[in-house]
Amino acid sequence: MTTGDIGAVIMAAGAGRRMGGKPKALLLRDGVPLIERHLRALAQAGIRQAVVVLGHHAARIEPLLRELQASLAEALELRWALNPRPDDGPGSSLRVGLGALPVELGAVLVALADQPLIEAADVNAVLRAWQGRGLVFNWWFRAMMDSRGILWCWIPGCVPRS
Repeated sequence: MTTGDIGAVIMAAGAGRRMGGKPKALLLRDGVPLIERHLRALAQAGIRQAVVVLGHHAARIEPLLRELQASLAEALELRWALNPRPDDGPGSSLRVGLGALPVELGAVLVALADQPLIEAADVNAVLRAWQGRGLVFNWWFRAMMDSRGILWCWIPGCVPRS
């Protein structure tokens, strides 16, 4: 399986309550919104299709996604989907995101939009670990492929580089 066969669901539907109601996906690191950094990392790692799941702050995040859709068009087919019930939790956003991706993908990487340390090398490390073992659990990340071929990945922190 190549990285072109792997899609991504980026979760960005939360209310940002712990951040005072601000959209965490738009927080800046080195002057760049976190969601942009994440999408560029996916594209640099060879992921060719991604969907961003929006919710509470959709109107604030969508203009940036439109810009990124144009600037990343050759590297990443970017789309977004609105979770009409983001307060139902991440499972509801995941269902929306998976439903917005093509069914012919071989695997799906699922991650959060507000992770400031994610870079292409981190995405590649997760994919290498998954491809090499099929099921990986450690302190830094968890990834597993279910019976439908969906790669479930929850990255609470930055994957250490080797």
